[in-house]
Amino acid sequence: MNVYLLKDNKVSETIYDEVIKLLKQFNNPLYFIKSDVEIDLDDLVVELDTRDASKFNERDDYRPTLSTSHEHYKIDFPLERDAASPEDILKICYDFRKTYDIADKHFVILLTEQANNLNWFSFGDTNNNAFVHTSDWGYYLECNSAYPITYEVIANIYYMILFDDMDDAIMHTHKLAKGCINDFCEQKKDIKLKMRTADICLSCQDLMKDRNFPILITQQIIEIMESLRKKLVSLDTLINQLGVSKVEFRGYTKKMFLIDLDNIEIKFTPLEKTVYHFFLNHPEGIMANCVRDSEQELRDLYQRFFNGNNLASFENSITNLCDYLNPSMQEKVSSIKRKIVDAVGSRLASHYIIEKDRNDNLYKIKLDRTKISHTNN
Repeated sequence: MNVYLLKDNKVSETIYDEVIKLLKQFNNPLYFIKSDVEIDLDDLVVELDTRDASKFNERDDYRPTLSTSHEHYKIDFPLERDAASPEDILKICYDFRKTYDIADKHFVILLTEQANNLNWFSFGDTNNNAFVHTSDWGYYLECNSAYPITYEVIANIYYMILFDDMDDAIMHTHKLAKGCINDFCEQKKDIKLKMRTADICLSCQDLMKDRNFPILITQQIIEIMESLRKKLVSLDTLINQLGVSKVEFRGYTKKMFLIDLDNIEIKFTPLEKTVYHFFLNHPEGIMANCVRDSEQELRDLYQRFFNGNNLASFENSITNLCDYLNPSMQEKVSSIKRKIVDAVGSRLASHYIIEKDRNDNLYKIKLDRTKISHTNN
């Protein structure tokens, strides 16, 4: 059976490629197929989903605990955001099936940044269509977001094969997490136990036998789960032993790689690279309202990374970065943070992101500069 993996245009290309790579290591009997179809969800019907801030003070869903203390990371994703119904998101899968004449037996799974009004990690239907929400994983797991996204892909295939419908699935999922693929994970932090255990409990194994779950697909799913489990365990060991990964910037355009973390590349836009290297150049930090004083430095950096030929666009970008009242600089700082958190998790990300130091109110990257190297390749 084929598994067609789609992504919307807001999902990181890096994360998408990582998911494809992780799955294709085990490409039989389920065959994972990358799609080049451009999917735009801007016309999707959404509604404002308002979160109750007091609720998050009582629960740890959005407040992951540091392993070394009882403090919590400040989560800066919104308590209000646009959310769509699962059915509307899944319509993308139905449209893809119709356009490309995909047979009913094959799976179509969409990776999407679009939040859903159930606030679920993922959702599948009875017609072999599913979506996986790709945002915020770095706040639940200290790892590359591609790992839990990959897990959710295979978990949804498992559910769509095993269960008759949503009622059947709800009846057999575990409300209290036990480290089984069928854990519901109402408390989102429980996804860590689910992934680190990489298990199917005995009662769920019995259910699979009763329903003649395909043996070869069972083996493939278990192999993928075990591979992800080993990566999580290895990452935890690395963090405890080595701490912060060394960073290597490669080539003239300074592609960023975390060489101790599976050589993960953090892909920035030219303007994000400009901002990131600007703050790397100033370990002492920068006052937010003093960026204009460094306009020439920003201009010189952007000239290196800019890959267009529109001079007006170039000048406009620099002007906006230097304007204290323009949101451009803060937007770049936020998007850089998001990409790093997606790649390594919130705990490690704190060493690489640009953030305000509470002691002096200067924005800086606290990464030890001795861990940075540059190559020409």
